[in-house]
Amino acid sequence: MDDRRKNQRVRLKDGCIIHHSEIVGTVRDISMGGMSCTCLDQRGSDRDISTRGNIYCNRLELVVEKISMKILESQILPGKFAAHLGVRKCRVLFHQLDDSQKDQLAHLIKHSFCS
Repeated sequence: MDDRRKNQRVRLKDGCIIHHSEIVGTVRDISMGGMSCTCLDQRGSDRDISTRGNIYCNRLELVVEKISMKILESQILPGKFAAHLGVRKCRVLFHQLDDSQKDQLAHLIKHSFCS
C-alpha cells in the first residue's frame, strides 16, 4: 500500500494525551497533517466522523486546543488479558488549522520526538 502522507510522522518520546468527544487517549505519533492514537473507547468505529479535540503535552506545558480532525480509520484492539477490555486505535487527519494551532503543532513535533 502506498504511503500518501504529505508530512513525515514522528513518534513522541513523552506521552501526550488527546481528548475529543468525551474520549481520552494517547498520541502514538504525529505530524503536521495528522496523528495516530489509542483511545479508551469501546463504542466501535467512528470512521469518517469530524470532531474537535485538544492535545495536552505535560512536559512541554503545551495545549493545542479545538483542533479540527477527521477520523480516517478506527479499529478495536482486543485486550491482552481480556478481549473485551481493548482499546481503539485511530488514524486521524487534521484540517482547517489556524496559524496558532500550526505553530503549536510545529513546536510539539520539534521538541518532543524520539531520536
